[in-house]
Parts: sequence; structure tokens; C-alpha cells
Amino acid sequence: MTTEASPNDFVLANTFGVDAMAFSDPDPEFAIINFSSMNIGKFERWSWFYQRRLRVPCLYLFLRDDDQHYYLGKEGKLASSRLGLIRNELEKHRIPERNTLTIGSSMGGYASVYFAHELESRAAMSINPQVDVESASLHNLTNWVRKMREVGNGWVDLHDFVLSHAAQPTIYLRTGNYIADRVAGEKLQGALIIKGHRVIREYDEIETHGWGSLSSGRFFEIVEHLAFD
Repeated sequence: MTTEASPNDFVLANTFGVDAMAFSDPDPEFAIINFSSMNIGKFERWSWFYQRRLRVPCLYLFLRDDDQHYYLGKEGKLASSRLGLIRNELEKHRIPERNTLTIGSSMGGYASVYFAHELESRAAMSINPQVDVESASLHNLTNWVRKMREVGNGWVDLHDFVLSHAAQPTIYLRTGNYIADRVAGEKLQGALIIKGHRVIREYDEIETHGWGSLSSGRFFEIVEHLAFD
């Protein structure tokens, strides 16, 4: 689909107090749920999906967290609001919670794994996720650790969360050579393996934190596989 559009065309007016946008194919059977990284004011990847739909009719949902509190909120008070919004959209379109794929990188990568467990999603795609204070402290910048600490008592290390949760979504985990991402990735992978998750692991040669060298073509191959195969 190539029609020009703006995220403002799809912003959701909602009672949950969180920033989100969505668009949908007719009669969607599956939902793709995207979480932005620390990119204030941006719904990441929305144009990718708007211009190139998947082989199964889908609802496309995009969330951002301009407070940069890992979608948890201070003291964890906004996690339930975001989960409520997601569930409301799924119910509106009659999509089972299992028929979901979550996607994110960095802060969004944390949220992708977290909410995939809460929804008992089919799969999560997580690229260079933030995992805990210890690994985040290895970054050259301090904002990731500072924002984790601002969450307060609502913060949970992602590998500990995985170990404590009964759900077992398939996890696609991709990390680069940047030391903070390597350490975070190994911690998360270890927890996933202990819990018996199916883990698809890929490595990137990039030496900096971010999306890495994953092309849009390869990205859509992975999305289609995780969602429908």
C-alpha cells in the first residue's frame, strides 16, 4: 500500500492514558504490536507496515513511551494501562491474545518480551533489548540506567521476569557486538533457555547500540516466520 499517510491519521483516542496508534486490514486474524525505543514522539516502524502488509490480514498496533519508563510507568503503574489498551483493541477486532507478535528494540525490546509474556503471545521479536541495571550500566550513556531507576519499585529485571512467568512465547533475540548489548543478550538468553522457550538467536557485527544492520527485507522474513509458520 503506497498511499501517503501520517501517524496522526491513526492515533488512538483512548481512556487508558497512553500513546498509541493503529490501523487494520479488513477482518484481521492476527495482531502485530510494536513498541518504540527511546525515540520521543515517534511510532517506530509504522510506515514499514503501512506500505507492506503481511500475508495474513492483521491489526497493526504501535505504542510509544515518551516518559521512557520502559512501558511500566513509575512504580509500574502504567503497565496495566498499556496491557488494557492492547487487550481492548484485540477484543474490538476479535483477535485471541495468542494471535499476537510483539516487536521492539532497546527499551522497546524490553517491552516486547515483557508484554509477550503477559499476553501469552505466539512470539516476540527483541533487538538489543535493555534487560537490567547491571548490563545497562555498561553503556556509554547513563540515560538507560537513570530511567530504570525512575521506575522505582515497579522495575523488574527482564531475565528475572522471564524466570518467574509461566508463559513461553517463541523469542527472536538479536544483539550486536556492543558490550552492553552482548551482556544483556546473554543474560536474557540464559533465562529463556532455562525456562524452555524456543529461542531464535541471531548476532549482528555492529559495534554500537541500536537497530543494527537488520534490513527491512530480512525483518519482514522474520516477522512472517514468527507470526504464521
